[in-house]
Amino acid sequence: MAHRDPASPMPQNVTIVKILNKEKSYKKYLESQYSDQWLKYLELTISDPPGRVRAYVHWHLHSKHKRSMYKPAPYLTHPSCPYQLELLRLRTQHTIHMIIPSYLQYAFKAPRAAYQDRVCPHCLDKGTTVLGDEIHIICHCPATRGVLQQFTTNFQGLTRLLDLPPFASFTPDEKTRMVLGNPPPQVLQKGLMETTPICSEFAYALRMHVTSLLPVVVDMSSDDEDALSSDSNDDFSPILLPPGFQPASTFTNDTMAHLWMVSGQDICVQHRFQTQGV
Repeated sequence: MAHRDPASPMPQNVTIVKILNKEKSYKKYLESQYSDQWLKYLELTISDPPGRVRAYVHWHLHSKHKRSMYKPAPYLTHPSCPYQLELLRLRTQHTIHMIIPSYLQYAFKAPRAAYQDRVCPHCLDKGTTVLGDEIHIICHCPATRGVLQQFTTNFQGLTRLLDLPPFASFTPDEKTRMVLGNPPPQVLQKGLMETTPICSEFAYALRMHVTSLLPVVVDMSSDDEDALSSDSNDDFSPILLPPGFQPASTFTNDTMAHLWMVSGQDICVQHRFQTQGV
């Protein structure tokens, strides 16, 4: 346990507990304080220019329900979710499968683009330049919005089960939050068990669909050709020994046989002495 500043007052909920429970109670108090500071720091990014941190706060921390940085997100604790990893990748802005273009943080073949310049490649092929963020890929892009249309019936039944307005009446922002695993705050505890499996299946279907749209680049180069070209370009230079250095002489076959025979005789004599008690 960390040392406490003697000048700071001890919280009341810590002072009234038993002595054996003070450390645990104070730990929970500190966790709540740190979580509140963490949320306040993230909320300040809402006023920043568009970026990945601001997008995360906008989609996942929009409501004021209690969140703790010391506990995993509720969707991660679902006991039987088939595509939980797919939803985790989508929510944490991964760049493995290039589902959301705005998630591209590192450049591979071209210089790294600013966040506002990470346009949708599917719309760019049609002559339209638009930011490829979450709401565009999920709700607006003509090449990818069909996935959400396929899951409309699933989300429609989910909103009916949770006593919410019809999913079709949701705004694009509300639809995006819902499919990313963020139900409205009033049904947060009740809806997570029902929302997470559907959202995970949607994330998997979206990845498979976007992957099918990406061009397949086949490398036709031969390893043998690369090896030949490498051999022809390599410039080998002999290893020069230091002045006065002489390599050690190697043993011949006769020398090795003689050493083996001598060692063998020594072992046999020693074994005879030990067995005969000499």
